Amino acid sequence: LKTLPQNLGTAPAWTITEVHRDGTFTQGQNGAYTITVGNSGNGPATGAQVTDTLPPGLTAVSFQGTGWTCGLTACNRADSLAAGASYPPLTLTVNVAANAPASVTNQVSVSGGGVASGVTITDPTMILVALPASWEIMKTHQGTFTQGQNGAVYTITVRNIGDAPTTAGLVQVTETLPTGLTAVSFQGTGWTCTLTACNRADSLSGEVGVNSYPPLTLTVNVAANAPASVTNQVSVSGGGAVSASARDQATIVAAALPAWTITKTHLGNFTQGQNGATYTITVKNTGAGPTTAGSIAQVTDTLPTGLTAV
Repeated sequence: LKTLPQNLGTAPAWTITEVHRDGTFTQGQNGAYTITVGNSGNGPATGAQVTDTLPPGLTAVSFQGTGWTCGLTACNRADSLAAGASYPPLTLTVNVAANAPASVTNQVSVSGGGVASGVTITDPTMILVALPASWEIMKTHQGTFTQGQNGAVYTITVRNIGDAPTTAGLVQVTETLPTGLTAVSFQGTGWTCTLTACNRADSLSGEVGVNSYPPLTLTVNVAANAPASVTNQVSVSGGGAVSASARDQATIVAAALPAWTITKTHLGNFTQGQNGATYTITVKNTGAGPTTAGSIAQVTDTLPTGLTAV
């Protein structure tokens, strides 16, 4: 007798996975889930329906994926899915309530397509408590300033390190200069400034390290008698956020010292026996400070053999 091959079947079977981005969500912010549907059976599926059941604390904003037709809670498609293949992933974007609990569990299922039974999975999601809007302010400078220097520059950056946005309302940055520095200008894109303070009224969202106001540039003149080290202070307040202040690391002020340079030139060639040949000597102070009044500056010329000073 001849043995016929056994019929192993050609039935499709669903798989579904769901992951949420960034590990955790935060109260009052958006989050996203990525959902992938696959066929682990031996035959093709003929379409699918994906349904998501959100827990209290999460509200759907959008549900979409290539080739899917979606509402906010379900997505459908009618094309065939071969065994061992997966449909393009779905992205479910949600709003997280400001009072969402510390942990929520999302549920998603897939059914249809000629598959005998659907599949449902759950995805536990941690929710972080939202921090209130809170200012951070930073102040930096480059290098060393010099006594008597004009146009030395500080850069000031303001950002919101909380999770919640600041409120639209007056935000003020105030500068307190130390003795030895005098403000010349204070400016930045979108800011309205005097020499000691800058204001603006637009809101700044949270998300640490992402959202900062355009930087401020403070230009100062350094007094001729400024001390060897000065510390500048700046603060920010308003916008419904926790105020903050910062001190720039100590600014070193170099003494303004004078420094001589001397140059000596002549034109053309001299001739044996010539009278009245001429050198031109120029003395400059190329240092950062003035020479001392009343102290004799002396220029000494040492002539070579063959030349006699007239």
